[in-house]
Amino acid sequence: MKKIYLAYLAFGISLLVSCNKDDDPKVDPVVGVWDLENLTLEVKNNEAAADTINGTYSPFQLFFITRLILDIKQDKTFEQEAVQVDGSKSSADGEWEKGENTLTLNFDDGDVSEYSIVSNDEGELKLSFDDVLELPDPNFPDDETKSVEVEATFTFNYEK
Repeated sequence: MKKIYLAYLAFGISLLVSCNKDDDPKVDPVVGVWDLENLTLEVKNNEAAADTINGTYSPFQLFFITRLILDIKQDKTFEQEAVQVDGSKSSADGEWEKGENTLTLNFDDGDVSEYSIVSNDEGELKLSFDDVLELPDPNFPDDETKSVEVEATFTFNYEK
């Protein structure tokens, strides 16, 4: 009887020792539901365009949406939902990867968006990317465009 009691005691102690908090998986700080607060644009190569483009914009001002939600999940998937002005919703999903300072969204439709992680703390996630926009050139009346290099920074607030 004493041997059985000692065996149960040893088994119980081994369970307590093996249930260590260090065994819990670490949750990446990008995981969560993020609500787009604003988008900042900064022109890099055109002073005239910078005067009219540089600034911080709401999602409505640039995309004509009232809300953009990015739900980054622990299982390496994500869902993105945009709420249009008329209340309709559009969504996209896929898988995400995180590098040392990058976040890549691989959409199920084949599109890929890669962002630099500017910051990810205190309930705020800032992602930036560089892009080239083709904008109308006011110096040419025939609808010619000019390439403008832009750095865009998305600021998301942590929702849950």
